[in-house]
Amino acid sequence: MKISVYGNSFSLMHYPMLSWPKKGSGSYHLHGHIHARMEYNESNRSDGQRRYDVGVDANNFFPVSAKQIVSFFEEHSTDEFSISSNTLNVMDAAISNLNEGKVSERIEI
Repeated sequence: MKISVYGNSFSLMHYPMLSWPKKGSGSYHLHGHIHARMEYNESNRSDGQRRYDVGVDANNFFPVSAKQIVSFFEEHSTDEFSISSNTLNVMDAAISNLNEGKVSERIEI
């Protein structure tokens, strides 16, 4: 399901997804299923992924609001020109492949 709350786009799915509608445009992906701890959400945030486990396991056994989720990502966001280490590694690998004459598959960052 896709919804908009406070002008923010959210894609809702029971399972975590690697890609979701408007991912490259700042949308959020909310999911459950994996019973993660808060470190999972923090890891996604540090990797620049707006993917969030809304299950109570990952949120000190409390429900969270859309506003709290947006704040979670905005409070710790870096400037618009910073790139996560994961993204840099993917880009480096693609450049290395090009330099060696190899063709990389399409990479979505």
